[in-house]
Amino acid sequence: MSMFIEIHDKRQFDSVWEYEQMERNLASLLKAGSIVEVPVKTPLSQTDYEEHWYQDKETGEIYRYVPPEFPARGVWEKV
Repeated sequence: MSMFIEIHDKRQFDSVWEYEQMERNLASLLKAGSIVEVPVKTPLSQTDYEEHWYQDKETGEIYRYVPPEFPARGVWEKV
């Protein structure tokens, strides 16, 4: 199973707790060197939403992360 699915298995965030947990998980994986942030090539939308892409160094998988701006629930999905 992908480590990205393991850290958050839904496309959006249902609570502030889920969002905060995601932030902790990403920080931990970045610090450990398991993932790297890569440039956003095609943004999800043309809005001003913050967007980050992360790549699993082992599998090459890339995931898009748009933090929630409640009531918008953010996005976590494979690119």
